[in-house]
Amino acid sequence: MKVLCNYLLITVSLVLLLSTVVSCNSSTKKDSVNSSLVYNLDYAPIFNELNENELNTLESSTSTIMLYFHTSRRCTTCKNVEVNSGKVFYDLFKDQIELGEFIYVIVNLDDANSKEIAQKYGVGGQSLIIVRGDIVKNITAEAFLNSKNINGLTNLISKTIETL
Repeated sequence: MKVLCNYLLITVSLVLLLSTVVSCNSSTKKDSVNSSLVYNLDYAPIFNELNENELNTLESSTSTIMLYFHTSRRCTTCKNVEVNSGKVFYDLFKDQIELGEFIYVIVNLDDANSKEIAQKYGVGGQSLIIVRGDIVKNITAEAFLNSKNINGLTNLISKTIETL
């Protein structure tokens, strides 16, 4: 019975994730997003605009990094995941972010210089991952399910970081 429940949970998650990806890829041109926009998340740098200190933070094995990968064309849900997960991350870990111990980075997969980091984490589409050292937690499916649910995102992000 437990195996069946796990199988159903995985299947439902995959179906929801697939429908999100299909939805994102069918966005109209008006949904196209300029990769230089960060939706007023001034605490969330864009990967290709990182300064040397922020790049060093990404390489640090003790830093906690939340990376949001996206393409230039995105649906509303994708934009909600970026903005709301960033707000939650900042609200939960403001002190650590200001100390440079935690960082939230937005990576546009359409930018040529993002290919290496995408390959490093095995990302090929919209994804939200949290990394500390060699530990990588992919929370994409749950984040998309909670894209408008701040309490759900808060629980997801805080519990994921607690397990690192």
